Amino acid sequence: MEGRVLGAVTLPGETASVGVFWRFVADIIGTYCPVESERVDDAVLLSSETVTNSLVHSDSRHGGVVTLTLSTSGAVLRVEVLDDGGKTTPTRCAEDALRVNGRGVFLVEALAKSSGHRVDAEGRLLSWFEI
Repeated sequence: MEGRVLGAVTLPGETASVGVFWRFVADIIGTYCPVESERVDDAVLLSSETVTNSLVHSDSRHGGVVTLTLSTSGAVLRVEVLDDGGKTTPTRCAEDALRVNGRGVFLVEALAKSSGHRVDAEGRLLSWFEI
């Protein structure tokens, strides 16, 4: 998606970074984004889920970093999360209403207009979604 970058932030691959990431997303969206107001909460939730997946499952948790970038094209918001990659890629878990963990990919697929991921030549994982 060609668009305008609204902002980016790189933080340590630590679970303590999640709150900083979601506040960053909420602040940027609230200031610059053309996303409909009812979708702002979805964007913050999905950003938090995507970042949490990176912090829990990628090699970034071993002293690396995670970068989140927000951009727009028309009325579409794109969120990209880049981490150090790992042994696995994001996978949708079985749908189980009582399940406590493992619902991040399910939520992204359910609430985003589109989503995906790719591994670059250096083994880093870029996960993205659009609202």
